[in-house]
Amino acid sequence: MRSHRGFTLVELIVAMSIFAVILPLSGWMIYVLLRAQTASADSLVDAMALSRFARGFRSDVHVAQAAKIETNPLGAHERVVLELDPLRTVTYAVHNAGVIVRTAKSGEKVERREEFWLAGTQTRFETEAEAATLSAVHSPRTFTSSGGPATTATIPIIRIEAVIGRDRRLERPATATSVEPPPPALPRSPRERGNRP
Repeated sequence: MRSHRGFTLVELIVAMSIFAVILPLSGWMIYVLLRAQTASADSLVDAMALSRFARGFRSDVHVAQAAKIETNPLGAHERVVLELDPLRTVTYAVHNAGVIVRTAKSGEKVERREEFWLAGTQTRFETEAEAATLSAVHSPRTFTSSGGPATTATIPIIRIEAVIGRDRRLERPATATSVEPPPPALPRSPRERGNRP
């Protein structure tokens, strides 16, 4: 007579207890991996926005004739106005929630408007070295919880500096007149030299 071997009650209890430990751990591991993927995607988006802002900010400051920082009544730097020429201006204005708005104007007409979302940061503008250098300083935003102390995010302070009018240094003044040098003298032919060798 053939005997059918099965699982004992102890073996089933051990297997169920192992599954009871493994399943929550694997679920927690999947949750951690998904959060890490989301955080890395957000970090990549923030880095790209900051890189785009830095490239545009430096380019605008380098071609500007003058820069003026305008502040609100509380003293915090709100925006900077860059004068490219007598008609064109570019303004970088800091809004809430880490948004910086770039507005390019020709006279009173808005030519272009861009938004840079720099989450978790607050931005201020500074001038240094007798207004020759303009800086955009991004520092971590301070968060206050109800009844708790103020905390800051783990974002390093980032300073983007540019020299005002750097690309205009080699421009000629509009009043200067250029004098062309005379063309070089052509060698005379042997007939003009009197047939001398």
